[in-house]
Amino acid sequence: MRRFRARWLARIMVVTFAALSLPNLSCGGGGAAVPSVDDVLQRLAAAQNQSAMESAVHTVLDKTGLGRSVAGSSYSELTVSDQEVRDWASLELSTTNPDGWPTIQSLHDSLVNFLPEPLVADLPTILVELQRQANGAFALTPEEPDSALLVIMLSSAPRPSTAPVVTGQTRLSPVRALLFSAWIVRQFATSTRADSRFSLTWCLRWCQIKYDFNVAKCIAIAAVKIGAITIGAGLTIASIPTTWPALAAILAGTTLSAAAILEIKAIFDAMLDCLKKAKDSYDACVAKCHQQGGVQTAFPVNTSVPAPACCGG
Repeated sequence: MRRFRARWLARIMVVTFAALSLPNLSCGGGGAAVPSVDDVLQRLAAAQNQSAMESAVHTVLDKTGLGRSVAGSSYSELTVSDQEVRDWASLELSTTNPDGWPTIQSLHDSLVNFLPEPLVADLPTILVELQRQANGAFALTPEEPDSALLVIMLSSAPRPSTAPVVTGQTRLSPVRALLFSAWIVRQFATSTRADSRFSLTWCLRWCQIKYDFNVAKCIAIAAVKIGAITIGAGLTIASIPTTWPALAAILAGTTLSAAAILEIKAIFDAMLDCLKKAKDSYDACVAKCHQQGGVQTAFPVNTSVPAPACCGG
């Protein structure tokens, strides 16, 4: 009888310990219920002020797992800071003309201009894969984190039952441009092709993934801001070049005022500063990899080498 009671108590202790030890992987922690995709889209559409939009953006991150510890998300290891949430929310509120939103092609081409290594596929291949994944996400698994990222990226409330046709000219609102940046880096950046999780290779790969995403965020936020200005002059920037003289040459001869061009110059300079911060963070991450001998546990997800606050508000 004593032996039976001891075994019974031991089992209770094991089960209790396991229940206490399991992390909360839903909705960014805290035990809150995971919102549905429709809830997320409705919150984005209904937000009319900065506070409401920031809350809506946090809901997007909670649902997709972008920068959050959400089970089943491929984007948890990427980072989105609180300041970036404020920045993207502000842009989502203020950039209301869809004609000024960046296209998928302009985001892709600009990113290619600035990434240290080429993407592993060209734009036509990327579009085919995006359409394939979107079709499955909309039709089969819209509530799963990775699928939710695609559904939110490519639709608004009320959510359609099937995926829209995706082309290079598909325009994305600011928050959706952020989601596309995460998707394209996670799917097609060279850094995602490395493996050996517990080696120096994995450690450096993790630094590179963070860097690629930070670069993508810098580019996307600049593209959104520049697009909002140039659309008034009937000008579409196909891609952001790497130098100001190259961009100034594109702007020359347009109907843009001198003040507007100066504003674009300020955005471009802020983008370069954002890219420098991203590179500084990358260098620090790489140095720490070598100092720690490449041990993955020295770099817990979402805490080491935080992403820079991209480009200001």
